[in-house]
Amino acid sequence: MRVIKYLIVIVFYFYFGLAALMAQNKVGTTSFQFLKINPGARTTAMGLSTISLNNGAEALFSNPAGMSNIGNYDVQLSHTDWFIDTKIYSLAAGFKISDFNIGVFGSYFDYGSIEVTDVSMLKFNDDYTEFNPGLTGQVINPYSEYIGIAFSKSITDKFSFGVAGKYVRENLVAADASVFAIDAGLIYATGFKSIMLGGVVSNFGLNEVKFLDSKQYQEVNQQYDPTAENPGDSIITKTVTGESYPIPQTFAFGISAYLISPGESLISHNELIKLLFAYQLQHPRDYDLQHNFGLEFSWQDIIYFRGGYKVNYDEEGLTFGFGVQYSGFNVGYSYDSFGDLLDTVHRFSIGFSAE
Repeated sequence: MRVIKYLIVIVFYFYFGLAALMAQNKVGTTSFQFLKINPGARTTAMGLSTISLNNGAEALFSNPAGMSNIGNYDVQLSHTDWFIDTKIYSLAAGFKISDFNIGVFGSYFDYGSIEVTDVSMLKFNDDYTEFNPGLTGQVINPYSEYIGIAFSKSITDKFSFGVAGKYVRENLVAADASVFAIDAGLIYATGFKSIMLGGVVSNFGLNEVKFLDSKQYQEVNQQYDPTAENPGDSIITKTVTGESYPIPQTFAFGISAYLISPGESLISHNELIKLLFAYQLQHPRDYDLQHNFGLEFSWQDIIYFRGGYKVNYDEEGLTFGFGVQYSGFNVGYSYDSFGDLLDTVHRFSIGFSAE
């Protein structure tokens, strides 16, 4: 049994490692980019390095195997201030049922209200005292969302796995599209000190996204000659067919360990504080290999200070945050820097759990 267990782990990591090495950088070739945004305050404060951690309900957004440590229940709500006044609202909840865990999760991306304009409305009023910059009076509210359900189970005291299915939709008013996707991962406690390994495939789309099947439109026939023997039609009808694109599937695996802790640690034993290190290597379908580093310092499992750094991202780099956990309740905050060109992103979370 032990040989089979180790063989499964080796095959799993070989498969994901090989898939990552064979992938190519194809920037701009995936749709539903909002699926790359993780709403978890702890996860993002640690630089997206947490797939090897038992992370409670928040793990539903990164590795469903990470919710296998939930006791009775764990509920997490988060709010993200994204770019240009857009907002992200998220919910994750995990429940213990017999010897396995069930989770539900989802996110809603609010892009705000947009006033519709049209060039035909560019005009002054009758007495030329006011100018209309094209406003039609119509207001639209585009949005994106996904909702999912997950299952996780600890096979042994060292090995756990999880799988999640989710329905993803984007409504741009002029067109909308939806797709079903799967996340699947595992976490393995090596048994050496506190070292943990994790692997996950995220956003495995069951089909590609296509906003437009086909549409007909009319245009002037540039070849029309009324003096010709067979002039043809002055207006011709053409058909355009929409392209389909995959969603941003990502392969990732990571490692974590306590450098300082009351139990097994790599450097020092301490009864009051913990220092956790985490590293994650990931390969998105549409980008090169990315590296994510994270640290978490905690005092008596009450106060937490977190930091991280992302390597090989267009703009992202430094992250940090903090959290407080007491008597089953927790709050968290994370700061995510996007360089000089984009705004800083702030995430806030609140949750409650029971063992």
